[in-house]
Amino acid sequence: MRLVLAQNAAKLARARIIKFGVVGVSGVAVNLLIAGAVSDLMVREGFSIGGATPAALVAGITVSIFTNFLFNDGWTWADQRGRDPWLVRCRKFYLTSAGAALLQWATSLLIHHFYLPNEGFWFMSADALRLKVAACVAILVAMPVNFLVNHFWTFRRAKN
Repeated sequence: MRLVLAQNAAKLARARIIKFGVVGVSGVAVNLLIAGAVSDLMVREGFSIGGATPAALVAGITVSIFTNFLFNDGWTWADQRGRDPWLVRCRKFYLTSAGAALLQWATSLLIHHFYLPNEGFWFMSADALRLKVAACVAILVAMPVNFLVNHFWTFRRAKN
């Protein structure tokens, strides 16, 4: 009986990790879209790319955290009955994500500073390429932290 329970728990954990990854991919798309749009807008308004990058990264991270919460709450951990109320889970998700977001932001800035491509592509400048590479690598660094803390704190069953 224990073996069956352990196998079911392992299968559920794998499915949850896959769902979290799918949600994460959607979050990457949102993050890059928002960061790119904010950066482009700020540069058009007269900011240098160096001045626009920190704000663009914060905007991308903030919006993607909310969309990730919605999808994780409604799909990845939807089977967790007896959880905390929605606003409590949302607050916990933002608190959890804040630490990972700070890690992501700092990593992005470091990579953006040290990764210096000489040329972009026909569809993307070197500055835009640097921003996107920095954001992607930093997301990969922060993602495991988000999963573990959210699994064991944000979406766990509420204590009675």
